[in-house]
Amino acid sequence: MAGWGDNNSISVKQYDNLFVCGDGRSAVSEEAPPFAPRVGIVSNMQANHALELLLR
Repeated sequence: MAGWGDNNSISVKQYDNLFVCGDGRSAVSEEAPPFAPRVGIVSNMQANHALELLLR
């Protein structure tokens, strides 16, 4: 979720009973800090997925 742009690369992946949200390739560094828009997208996706699991 580091950096900026490329919103469509962010997804939720399931590993057994663990759900991981992110793009699976960008890492936080000095060159690519966790900017608010991508952090917000990931946190909203996590909240949406939690509701999906709870309301099934």
